[in-house]
Amino acid sequence: TKIFSEGIDREVIRPDLERLARETGSYDELADIYEAAAGDMLPGDEGTATLLRRAAEIREQLGQNDDAIRVWKELLTELPQDRKALDSLSRLYELTKNAKNLSEVYAKKAQLTNDPAERLELLLKAGEAFEQAGDDAPAIEAFKSALAIKKTVQALGALDRLYGRTK
Repeated sequence: TKIFSEGIDREVIRPDLERLARETGSYDELADIYEAAAGDMLPGDEGTATLLRRAAEIREQLGQNDDAIRVWKELLTELPQDRKALDSLSRLYELTKNAKNLSEVYAKKAQLTNDPAERLELLLKAGEAFEQAGDDAPAIEAFKSALAIKKTVQALGALDRLYGRTK
């Protein structure tokens, strides 16, 4: 652990740390080690993202949703367009019923995709989440963007409801 935290041959030591954590059930400590090592690295170091990703995966597997969210968000500061982080955050926000953050993740994912069908689906989900969070203006924008891709009953109904509520 000490050698790993000092950065000496991390890639050589990492499989042994994973094996030891598996054998001893010390996954929480392993996630702590990965987070600490990532914190000691310089911003932009490519190893930081790898360590944060693995720490977040471990936290998520352990059911430590708040810690997993924190680490995934930290990874997004390093790699703002990381699809795995965005996918994991959307899954965790759905579990924790955090509509505000979920809507932002869906909107970000919609910006990143080039597939119109996927963008439509994500915009509809973002609009629903914004509406659940009580953010009517962004919800309206998300549904309007979805309508620009394809007219759907879902988007039209949501806009009717939102426009009625916001007068």
